[in-house]
Amino acid sequence: MDDSDMGTFISRYRVPVPDSWALWFPGERKAEAKVAPARLADTREGQEFVRRAVLRSEAKLEGAGTRMATMIWVPDRRTGAVQAIGGCWRLGWPPPAVRPTRDEYLIEAKKLAPAPGVTILSSSFATDEVDAGSVAVEGLATSDTPRGGFGAVLRPASSSTILQIRYTIFPDGCDEAFRIEAVVDDLDLARQASAEIARITQGVVLTLSERT
Repeated sequence: MDDSDMGTFISRYRVPVPDSWALWFPGERKAEAKVAPARLADTREGQEFVRRAVLRSEAKLEGAGTRMATMIWVPDRRTGAVQAIGGCWRLGWPPPAVRPTRDEYLIEAKKLAPAPGVTILSSSFATDEVDAGSVAVEGLATSDTPRGGFGAVLRPASSSTILQIRYTIFPDGCDEAFRIEAVVDDLDLARQASAEIARITQGVVLTLSERT
């Protein structure tokens, strides 16, 4: 990509989420832990699941770039079971590096080797277009070795496999990218979770500003 196509950064962002999700920004974790339980779960036990998940998620979630928000998914409010945790990241490529195009990014993503001790069981790569830009879509099913404390957040932790769902937006004329990523612990919900992340990505609004 030509350097002349760059020169802007993501100065503001809006990530609307469906009613079955809670999303909060840096510094809002404790406040979200007070309001999310009643919004996402009906029973007292389910609300406690949600409260603990909000308080623990930030410490358990890793990702590249600068994390802009954290989120959890509760598809069944009757149980309050947290079936995915995720977040939003702003990705930058400091000079002299140049942000890749979506297609260039996917070529390199397909070459990445797993971390030590991690077994990749399956992977998928696709592309999409949303109002905010071109999107690289990645799905990666791995052994649960790298999940660390995810089992303390996700309920039920019934599978020995986790699915990472990653949607990375490449805005036109910007030298940054915006990523939404989630980890799912119940593969029976993988298709539904992927559709949820796709829906969230479609609604993302990014404001770009010129670098000075």
